[in-house]
Amino acid sequence: MYVEASSPNYPSVGPFILESALDIPASYVEFYYHMYGDTIGTLSLNVSSDSGATWTTAWSLSGNKGNLWKLAEVPLLSPATNVRFIGMTGSFSLGDM
Repeated sequence: MYVEASSPNYPSVGPFILESALDIPASYVEFYYHMYGDTIGTLSLNVSSDSGATWTTAWSLSGNKGNLWKLAEVPLLSPATNVRFIGMTGSFSLGDM
């Protein structure tokens, strides 16, 4: 998933959502992220154990993290059947949704 965080997607555009069902329930999620620039907002990973009926935030990160790809390894409290990435640009908060 790529979300452009500079103008015109700043300030506060989104959410940008990428959602997927899993073939086999997962006990962890591993992915790479790149969050670089002054207008970077928030990237969150939500998981569901009941096919998307309810969601829990398993991981979230905000702001400029440098011009590098970084690995996130997220252990889950219960096996997930669905995952959802949510990207927000700028100063927009997930609490504003």
